[in-house]
Amino acid sequence: DFQIKILISPTLHDPINKNMVEQFDFVFEEYSEPLLNEIIDMIENDENDNRYLLVLDDAITTSFKQSKNGKVDAFSSLVTRYRHISNLHSGKESRLSIILTLQYFKFLTPITRTMAMGLCICGELSDLELKKISESYDFFGGNSKRFLELYKKTKREPFDFCFLNVDSMEMRRNFDEIVYSKKDELEKEKKELERNELEN
Repeated sequence: DFQIKILISPTLHDPINKNMVEQFDFVFEEYSEPLLNEIIDMIENDENDNRYLLVLDDAITTSFKQSKNGKVDAFSSLVTRYRHISNLHSGKESRLSIILTLQYFKFLTPITRTMAMGLCICGELSDLELKKISESYDFFGGNSKRFLELYKKTKREPFDFCFLNVDSMEMRRNFDEIVYSKKDELEKEKKELERNELEN
């Protein structure tokens, strides 16, 4: 689906990443705002109207600063408008998708968190880290406690991960098994209400 794949990763020369790096058309070791602007310019002026995937892998370093003090940095600005970046030749929007990998949830700023369409929670996390995530995404399940109960259902095997699809309001074990669905929950509540009305 993506014709051009771009990777920014400070660990791209690590041998463990060799197979991943080979999947990308452009790779950069260091993030910078001029680089980000250059990528946007490339998308807007692409005569072939390609779709782009930008992956920032563990790129939160000293050169990657997401502002938290009210001033919006280039990346935070991008995540608020990436779906509207259009190709100047075709006029089509939605030419860019972004994947951001982080070691710590605290690096995900409120702007990025709000604009994220999906979230994969992988690996072993401390109770403190999980508590922060559950408080930020407690709309999956209705409260922080229920979120954590649902989360545990997604981590049955050693390499399982939790996938939150914010668009469809679903929590999944890996990408396949649905553990929570807001739509199903509302349907269930509706049927319960109808049954109670009939009984009364």
